[in-house]
Amino acid sequence: MKLQKKTLRVLADVICGNDRTRFLYRTGSMLTQFFEDCELPFVHDGHSTRTDWVLTVLEELNRGRSTNPHLPADSLIRVVQELLDPMHFRIFERDVTLQEVNDAFSRYGLQVYFDSANVAHIHRVGGGADSSSIRPAGRLRTPEETHRRELLGDYLNAATEDQFTEQILAPLLSRLGFRRLTVAGHEDKALEYGNDLWMKFQLPTSHSIYFGAQIKKGKIDASARPRSSRANVTELLNQVRMMVDYPLFDPEINRKVLVDHVFIIATGEITKQARNWLAGHLDDSKRRQLIFMDREEILALAVDNAIPLPTTLPDFPDQDDDFQF
Repeated sequence: MKLQKKTLRVLADVICGNDRTRFLYRTGSMLTQFFEDCELPFVHDGHSTRTDWVLTVLEELNRGRSTNPHLPADSLIRVVQELLDPMHFRIFERDVTLQEVNDAFSRYGLQVYFDSANVAHIHRVGGGADSSSIRPAGRLRTPEETHRRELLGDYLNAATEDQFTEQILAPLLSRLGFRRLTVAGHEDKALEYGNDLWMKFQLPTSHSIYFGAQIKKGKIDASARPRSSRANVTELLNQVRMMVDYPLFDPEINRKVLVDHVFIIATGEITKQARNWLAGHLDDSKRRQLIFMDREEILALAVDNAIPLPTTLPDFPDQDDDFQF
């Protein structure tokens, strides 16, 4: 979500403290310190007016990455959190600042609130988007999160492809906002035109885009292998092409639709060579539709989104299930 300039101007005025009777006043050096505390590399140049300079910074941040398309850019969320950090305020000043920010955000259906740790977060009124699940860049994991990640790693090592899909991946994608998740069991994959899983994501305009997924256990590598293993890459490539070319039936709208993007998901690493190989064997149009997700991304997302651990870990002997070609 991109904020309008008039909203950014309100934030700039509050950050600068232009109304000294209501907000904390910041000099040029204090503004530099403010953005340093946000872990953002901006230094006041010493001659620009404070408000114009802060507005320029906010406009740059506004063009940045948004983890959730229904929320402002991640860096802007971090700025709001720092702006409302209780260390900066006496209680009444913080309440006034919160009201000013919420008045500016109300036109987008957004609201700032404080969690149990007194940290500011932004959510969409009525549900559907909340910044509390966004892990700030540079934040160290807690011991509990580290332990949870280790347990999830053990699960990925032992689980079958179907167990991983049903117990970890599907709940994770649902938590991230994907809808109508449909998992194809091994017996039904011939009917799903290469899809191990398909789903859709609703845009802010209420339109939907569709995703298919190819899911592999272990590592996907493009290193040299015996000729007999060439069948693996041919199968994966054919499945991707099939997913893009053949329509799916969406019972929610009672018509067939085409997949817009394809996820290639692995419980191990997807090497750079593998990504390049797959992209190189697809034409330009299909290449733009590929999205890769491997072990590290899955573990990070599962921990950050508090995906429940399976009640029991599968007990399978160690085996080399790497999907290599």
